[in-house]
Amino acid sequence: GIQVYGVNEKPNTQAGQFILANNNRYAGVFVVGDTNQVKYNAKYSYNLNPHFLPTYVHDKLLLYKRDNNAITGWGVDLSSTIDSVAKTYSTVGKNAEFMLGYSPYTVRPKLGNDTTVYIICDNETYNLNPLYASKTAGFSAAWNAPIPSLAPLGNWRLIATSYFGFTDTAFAFVKQDIATWTGTVSNDWHNAANWNFGKVPDSITHVIIPVSTPNPCLISTADAFAASVQVRAAGNFDIILPRKLLISGKCGTLPVGP
Repeated sequence: GIQVYGVNEKPNTQAGQFILANNNRYAGVFVVGDTNQVKYNAKYSYNLNPHFLPTYVHDKLLLYKRDNNAITGWGVDLSSTIDSVAKTYSTVGKNAEFMLGYSPYTVRPKLGNDTTVYIICDNETYNLNPLYASKTAGFSAAWNAPIPSLAPLGNWRLIATSYFGFTDTAFAFVKQDIATWTGTVSNDWHNAANWNFGKVPDSITHVIIPVSTPNPCLISTADAFAASVQVRAAGNFDIILPRKLLISGKCGTLPVGP
């Protein structure tokens, strides 16, 4: 059978872990008289633990385990998952003894959302290192770009790893900003609804004016900016004086578009 127990006192050893208080509760499950070593799923709730003080943030909690109470050292259960809303720790496929503890360091990296950055010309590079610098402090961080400070066009992955082995992943997409004229609502360059990506081009945007749009593309109400402008054969584009189009890009090759 399986025996479940709980103890409202310190375990007989605390080696290898930081306890939350002087009287930390722990619990375990072990198999009795079963050579097959049946596995079980366990959920450790710390919602009503009187020793869980507000100063202990969820990002620093750990679920420690040992296979039995004859083992002197506790190890971190890296497969466990924490629910900071329900205040539970869950672990799957175990038959061990558990105790809630903490780390003086943040346990789990949280990189946040993926990031899109832009370069103007396809032979330029981007320095990825500052993108998540504030969120990787205290963790080891590795980009898959050959030289992260000189990343070319592409999708680049960052993996942050904590001292305990917990990881988080984020991607940085290094792109060229390309806008295609649709002319859906009017002939005004400065109307965001006339562009396929819903915003007016700026100094880093490569503009493409295709054929057969409902309205021609006119710069008439204000000066305009772009990295480059490609007008396809039979595309309809004009600049009404005294307005100007200011081109910032000096690229040897331009992006391919429709």
